[in-house]
Amino acid sequence: MEGKVSNVDICNLAYTGKIEELRKCILSERSLATRTDQDCRTALHWSCSAGHVEIVQFLLELGVDVDPKDDIAQILLENGADPNATDKLQSTPLHRASTKGNYQLIQLLLKQKASTNIQDSEGNTPLHFSSSTMAQSSDDGRLETDNASLSVMDARLHSFRLFPLSQMVSTKRMARAGFYYTGEADKVRCFSCRATVGDWNEGDIPLRRHHEASPACTFLNCAHGLSAINNLSILNNGSDYDEDAEAMAFQLRTGEVMDESLYPIVPHMKSEEARLGTFSNWPTNSAVQPSDLAEAGMYYHGRDDNVQCFCCGGMLGEWQQGDNPWSEHEKFYPNCFFILGHDVGNVPLATQSRRVNGRAGSLETFEGRLDTFRSTQHPIEHERLVRAGFYSTGERDRVICFKCGGGVKDWLPDEDPWEEHAKYYPGCSFLLAEKGNEYVNEVQLRHPNGHHTRPSQNGFSSHEEAAQKVMQSEIGKKAVDMGFDRTKVESTILQKLRQDSRGYTSVEALIQDIAEQQTDDPMTTLEKLQREKRCKVCMDNDINTVFIPCGHLATCQNCSESLLKCPLCCATILQKIKTFIG
Repeated sequence: MEGKVSNVDICNLAYTGKIEELRKCILSERSLATRTDQDCRTALHWSCSAGHVEIVQFLLELGVDVDPKDDIAQILLENGADPNATDKLQSTPLHRASTKGNYQLIQLLLKQKASTNIQDSEGNTPLHFSSSTMAQSSDDGRLETDNASLSVMDARLHSFRLFPLSQMVSTKRMARAGFYYTGEADKVRCFSCRATVGDWNEGDIPLRRHHEASPACTFLNCAHGLSAINNLSILNNGSDYDEDAEAMAFQLRTGEVMDESLYPIVPHMKSEEARLGTFSNWPTNSAVQPSDLAEAGMYYHGRDDNVQCFCCGGMLGEWQQGDNPWSEHEKFYPNCFFILGHDVGNVPLATQSRRVNGRAGSLETFEGRLDTFRSTQHPIEHERLVRAGFYSTGERDRVICFKCGGGVKDWLPDEDPWEEHAKYYPGCSFLLAEKGNEYVNEVQLRHPNGHHTRPSQNGFSSHEEAAQKVMQSEIGKKAVDMGFDRTKVESTILQKLRQDSRGYTSVEALIQDIAEQQTDDPMTTLEKLQREKRCKVCMDNDINTVFIPCGHLATCQNCSESLLKCPLCCATILQKIKTFIG
């Protein structure tokens, strides 16, 4: 036979691509579909090896098994097979692999971007089959290590379909805390740190139980933030638990937030140029520059040095030497969508003024962004940066995302533009559309808060990252070992870097500056205390109103009357209580 490669005729038909003869033979004798030859290979192996996709599809529709000991799936995918192709039951290869508990094949398919959310004719996703397999099989842990798919909130939530205590403990809270159901008794497991928790009781708080079992979990610190973990004292029982606040914190940190509010609050100030135009009467002796404030989302009210964010509406004032607008914005309004990098319509000044090849160009196109790199030297390939949404500002290696306005500089040759984009600006709509929530979440898990310092969007603040490096050096370590407060040491290093890019060259110079700061004028200390007591909205009156349930003391009574959400954490206000500060 022409093209004979096997001692079994059906295998030769598969290899030579004679689909009609093969179909006729197999339909008359179904066992031929799985008959093996001298090399223990079937028709599926040989049709795949020769790239005959129609024969492969026909054999798969018959339910022919893929031998896990062979590289058949690898060959299929390398020859252009669609990892999301469906059979007559609307099942994908991932459905079949999940049914069999074939961990290696699951990994291979996921690397080829196989979808975890496609439903078969009965509405089942691959996770339904894998959950069933886990419940029926011994606890060998193979399938449960498929952390990539379970990093998705919906996938974890689906795993709780058969959870026996769903009436006692909220499965949504379980999933938000990073848990999925193992299928054994009431045991749940974190997809990130692999900690297993069981013996649940009514009123248990998953976030607290997770923290008790694994306080160093990267997902916990990334998704819920260190402030939420450190504030677990407010989670004493179920009645005091603020589920809305936890949900918002989870969504914000994982980039899965659904913005149901009207942002930006001041839409006519979404242009950086418009914001900059409000600073015509800005005090000349101010400690901060109008351009830095406008880049950080702020516009001027025309009174004293008070400014307001166009997106969240947060107000800042009484600026002091060394203050950084981005850092102050993030400090007082950490949940501002503009600060988090979400697409709130911000129009950076660089985008407005940028001209491509001497004429106005569209930075939304690949070619338009690529053209900005014509006369720029960069350690990263220009095409890779452009593909990730960045364009060049023309200043050294500084780049900006055309969509979210996020800026990055001081690149290293081995850095991945997509990963840096996801690391620092997880809410960018262009990033999410191109790479998906799952990719962004995985990057965030590898670089949780505290493991990296996010740069300013257009401020390109790399000083914070440099300060972190100095803290790890002998200079920083010695200062901390001598008893100086770590936060004070880091802030002093950061202030020095803003003045001199070389930073400190000796621990003696660092200690001297720290000592000088600790002998501040008492009047300066008093002014700082008075500033902390000021209403965060009007910046005039003292704070005297507590918001329930978040517990923040942030505004005066007059300003609180018009607020529906806390200006510090964005939690919905259910009750306002007036208090008195002595």
